[in-house]
Amino acid sequence: MMNRNTGSDGDDTTSVQSANIQAAVKKATTPMSAGGEMEGDPVGMAEISQFVSANPNAVNDLAKCLKARVKDSNEDVSFISLHVLDECMKMFNFTFQAQVQKSMLKRLAIMAQPYGGYPAKLQEKTASLLVSWGQLYGSDPRLEKFKVAGAQVRKREVQEVAGACKKDELKEERSELKEVQRVAREADIKEIQTAMLEMGVAPEIAAYAAAEHNAAREQQKQSQNQGQGRYAMAGSDLGPDATVRLPSARPDRVPPSRPLLPAEPPAPPSAPVEDASETALQKWRVLQPKAREHAELLAAMMQGVSPEALASNTETTELATQCVLLQNNIREVSAALTEEAEIVACVGVIEDLASVYKEWVAKRSNGFGNSNGIHKSAMLESESSFLGQHEACD
Repeated sequence: MMNRNTGSDGDDTTSVQSANIQAAVKKATTPMSAGGEMEGDPVGMAEISQFVSANPNAVNDLAKCLKARVKDSNEDVSFISLHVLDECMKMFNFTFQAQVQKSMLKRLAIMAQPYGGYPAKLQEKTASLLVSWGQLYGSDPRLEKFKVAGAQVRKREVQEVAGACKKDELKEERSELKEVQRVAREADIKEIQTAMLEMGVAPEIAAYAAAEHNAAREQQKQSQNQGQGRYAMAGSDLGPDATVRLPSARPDRVPPSRPLLPAEPPAPPSAPVEDASETALQKWRVLQPKAREHAELLAAMMQGVSPEALASNTETTELATQCVLLQNNIREVSAALTEEAEIVACVGVIEDLASVYKEWVAKRSNGFGNSNGIHKSAMLESESSFLGQHEACD
């Protein structure tokens, strides 16, 4: 009978002790104010110190109660509980520290991860505690896990900083590359525009033609890059003459003598290489109707249109640009022609294009206040010099 009564008295004492520790922890970890720097009741912290000093075995109940408060769904309660836990680690001896290492360190390590699902305030607080505990208690071999956890946090922080720096460096490199490409494009546009101005083309037409040329070149580059990407994705790095060899099913079986793939048909005989004059003649037969069509269309569009309306009409500006480009192409073709009749025809088409272009410049300059007089005279000199050269050849 005495043994049963003594055991009952011990259980009651333990229950009272656990209840007292739980009440003190709750008081110490409950926020006292809704705003500002949140703190728990300092009376609760004093009661915790008093109970543990009176009964050192109460550290197990203390660690259990603090773990429950750290896991609380209220972010403020969890944050204050971490602060109280740190104070208890400093206040009590190895027994409490070992109990925290055993029952709480794994959860605290999860809370310290940047993507563990916890609020940033709790993550930063837990990470700083693990680093601090690793320095304070990690030298003891029995508490080595604190040192390992703190080292992992520091390593992760270093990796995050290095990753952020690398990301910034890549961003800067991409910005520098874009700037270099932009400067190169502008240089190309200016070079083309200067060349056309030297030929006597109006400034607005030269700028338009240079921009169109640059846009076409960029589109061609994009098409080539897309084609190379598809070629690489298809795995077509083997040439058309590559031999495909399939392994036999059994090592002792002799591969068949017949080819595994059907033989390709023989390549057709290559066409004879055409001379420069024949190629120029073919180009001239393509350019001739196109040039006459552009000249007639530009002349028709200028009929009955005021100089002011013509100066703001982008369609006629584009058509005049095409006339200038056609003149240049026909000049190049005529230099390779050998038949006199074809050369005379080239000169006639160039004269038609030059005439309608001069008329367009003269009429359009009235809308701009004669701002294109210099370019008009330069165009006349260019045409007269070209025609004089052909007359000398004839």
